[in-house]
Amino acid sequence: MNKTRKSDKACIEYVQLGIWPFFIGFTTQEKKFTAGLKRKNIEQVAPFLGPNSAGRTHRFTQNDEVNMIIICIKPHSKRDRPVRVPSVIAHEAVHALQDIKAYLGLGNKEYEAEAYTVELIVRQCLEWYDKGL
Repeated sequence: MNKTRKSDKACIEYVQLGIWPFFIGFTTQEKKFTAGLKRKNIEQVAPFLGPNSAGRTHRFTQNDEVNMIIICIKPHSKRDRPVRVPSVIAHEAVHALQDIKAYLGLGNKEYEAEAYTVELIVRQCLEWYDKGL
């Protein structure tokens, strides 16, 4: 796994997504999401989460060069079952992969690449979630 970009550590941690020209970020905190966008000079066009959603995936492109996907997850409450968070992260990881494929114009035959990409995204997000990001 590639190293986290330290310049954004105060807001959102990012990791370069293997062979894909994207950086993935993760947060459970709306303040970090807003601050991370502000730091990158990106206008926030969608809310951190939807009104009834447990997660949301945002994709941003800067200067037609830098592609970022930020996965936002609602922190679980004590009454939530612990398995809910990994399943929501997996759900959002699939949306992240769909964004990547749409941006790159890829079809639906890259099954093994898809599986490894979702695995990488879920593993990294779970590590960040465990750290309390």
